[in-house]
Amino acid sequence: MLIRKAFILGLLGLASILPRALSASESEPPKLTLLEASERALAHYPSLALARAHRQMAAAELGEAEARSRPTATMGASAERYEEEMLVSPIHGFTPDLIPDFDRTLLRGSLTVGYDLYAGGVRKADRESKAALLAASGAEIEQEERSLVATTVTLYLRILEVQELLSAHQGRMQALAAEQDRVERLLEVGRAARVDQLRIAAALAAAEAERATLAAFLDSAERNLARWTGLAPEDTRAAHLVPIRLASDIDPDRPSLEEQALATNPSLLEAKEKLAAAESALRAASGGNRPRVGIAGNYLGFGAARGDPIGEWNVGAALRWSLWDGGQTKERVARAEAVRDAAFETLRLSRKRVLAELDRTLVDRIEAQARSRSLATAAMGFEEVARIEALRLEAGSGVQADFLDAEAVLLRTRSQYTSAQHAVIRTRVELARITGLLDPGWLARSLETKP
Repeated sequence: MLIRKAFILGLLGLASILPRALSASESEPPKLTLLEASERALAHYPSLALARAHRQMAAAELGEAEARSRPTATMGASAERYEEEMLVSPIHGFTPDLIPDFDRTLLRGSLTVGYDLYAGGVRKADRESKAALLAASGAEIEQEERSLVATTVTLYLRILEVQELLSAHQGRMQALAAEQDRVERLLEVGRAARVDQLRIAAALAAAEAERATLAAFLDSAERNLARWTGLAPEDTRAAHLVPIRLASDIDPDRPSLEEQALATNPSLLEAKEKLAAAESALRAASGGNRPRVGIAGNYLGFGAARGDPIGEWNVGAALRWSLWDGGQTKERVARAEAVRDAAFETLRLSRKRVLAELDRTLVDRIEAQARSRSLATAAMGFEEVARIEALRLEAGSGVQADFLDAEAVLLRTRSQYTSAQHAVIRTRVELARITGLLDPGWLARSLETKP
């Protein structure tokens, strides 16, 4: 009997809890994880589509260059009407049976098949140049993908950061409101001065102004992420985002980072491929001074308004050598040399920029880690100071100005601590971008949801 009664009571309790749990789950907004936001940005933002279009252009140019190495076939036809009768076909002899017919309407047809046996190395160099440009366009896509992911992380963290600041500010405003109530009660019984009331009112007004500023910053950050990912602003609100942290915080040594960056950084790879393309283009331009050898075969058809058409064929080889073109080849070579030199300096500049970015990011990371550790300790200390000052005021032995200062310092310290934590994540992401490792898969492995 007791067991049955307990069972019935348990069912009733479960029935009362279940509707509330279901309603809570239904009211909870859908979450937008950082990984989903990054994938949305990669699918939506035009810069990546532009880079992919560049790759399609480069692939088509390579296909065109490869097609120049294949035989060609050309067909032609014509019909002409003359004032006087003309020979229908060429004369191959002067005996009566070899003299062709005459007619005023002549029909011509031709099929020509040709192939260049040797083109001075121009075709090979052109293919190599276009292949290098295709590889450079692939590196451009990788660079754009990593930049998009890095920017998405920055925008995502910015929303979380401002939201945390706003939440901390709301807590400060609640503490100030409680202090205002205390002052009002003491003022009614003559135990508080008018200046205390004015001071707390001014502090609340200033806090409200700061809250409005933070709310505006938050709305702007949410809309920036919405534009970046192609989502509606309602889907990128702070309530939809998931707080994150690093899954591990292992710092690789600088030499290995530098070696990896120089080997796999997409901007460096793009610059290297463009230099290779420029060198091949220079060889192609220099080939204009070399002879060319080609073979061709023709099938010619002749006809007229009267009589049957006839056809004949011929094959042959030809040597072409440009002895003088007015200096065109010389200028093409000079231009190709300038392009090659520019590509070489671009590679050197890209290398210096990558190493400078790596140095700056490593310094920022060390600073962010140190600040995060120090500010965590400081925040706990100032939180205790603010609590004690509030208790002292409640007991009547504290000073209101000290309490307000403690609350302001606590809020500022919490704000700096949040910024430092996110700076640690951003610098880790930036290192992954510089070394060419950053992609949605890296985010899934290196970041996790903050409990």
